Amino acid sequence: MNIETILEALASHPERVELDLCALGSEGEFDDDGEDVVVEAIEAMTDGEKSDIVHAIMEAYCSSGTQTEVSDISEGVVEPGYNDEPLALGDWWVRVDGDLRESKVVPLLLACGVDSAFYDEWTTCHECYKAVRTRPDHWGWKRSYWEDCGSIICHECVQENPEDYLESLSGDPSKAITIDSVDPEEHGYTEVWGEFENGLYGGQMDSPYAIAQAFEARGWDDFVFSLDSVRQFDCKFTVFVRTRSIGSNGEDYEFNGGPFKFVAEVKDTRFSWRTRLVEDEDGNERVFDCPDEAAKHGRVYLWPNFSYGETHAGEDPVVAMKRGLEAASRQMAQVREEANATGGVVYSQIHGDGTASTRVVSGDEFVAGINN
Repeated sequence: MNIETILEALASHPERVELDLCALGSEGEFDDDGEDVVVEAIEAMTDGEKSDIVHAIMEAYCSSGTQTEVSDISEGVVEPGYNDEPLALGDWWVRVDGDLRESKVVPLLLACGVDSAFYDEWTTCHECYKAVRTRPDHWGWKRSYWEDCGSIICHECVQENPEDYLESLSGDPSKAITIDSVDPEEHGYTEVWGEFENGLYGGQMDSPYAIAQAFEARGWDDFVFSLDSVRQFDCKFTVFVRTRSIGSNGEDYEFNGGPFKFVAEVKDTRFSWRTRLVEDEDGNERVFDCPDEAAKHGRVYLWPNFSYGETHAGEDPVVAMKRGLEAASRQMAQVREEANATGGVVYSQIHGDGTASTRVVSGDEFVAGINN
């Protein structure tokens, strides 16, 4: 096995190589363990020879009409939690005798030190050409990139100039900071006091749109949301309002966006894991006109003085869910006779507004998956 044989096979019959690595050699050259022999031979080659193979794979499977498609090979990986190594993006499924199998190009790339990923789950940064994930692989996943007018910019490149990133999010309740390394407070923003949650559990009614309306009513238009945690049925987020501007020399100057009020958060001496706001002599939460005064007592937050329900959109999800379940139960009882007569399945769907819709579907439709 030599480099010339491999390059010739990739150039002349890539459709055979993607089904069987033994197609890289002469007919009958390898036994039943031929694929392992090929991989071991490539792993023993020089870095330059491996690089030539990778380039040949890119040319062979980029637009040749083969089942395997290679769309790009990144300069590395910048996605948090992954090793910073080259990553080939493409479609790695091939059909053999009616069955889908992994393309043999995958172990070929691995032998050259290049891992593989599907192009509809990953892409490359338009500035550093390293790979970032665009589809979640677990419930807590968040974007580690910024999509700017169709361009993908990874979190490391964003960190070189976070102000542009923050400017793109400012005042928009449909967008949020998902890059953990970007700290709005380093750019003149102050965190708004409050714990904000949206989800399916009781009390999780906070809405970025309702909060944005509350800010606009106060004359605040430079604010950003930050997505803190994502779970299967809910998320938590924080909100920041720009309360000062930072000049090119790094010094603060007054920001024309007030007037603002501030509060200070301190550790509760009774509970190490809890915090509370500084109180006045009467036990009321103390509000400051100046952040420097608040900072003397603890961490500073912007005091929005939200009225109850001002940050909410709709009703408590638990209340809506209860009403939806009750509606579904009544509807299911009404169609039970039809289901028994036809042999169908009773299907109910509960909607977010607390209503439900119920119908009888056939067994085949239920098995195939109900398309609403």
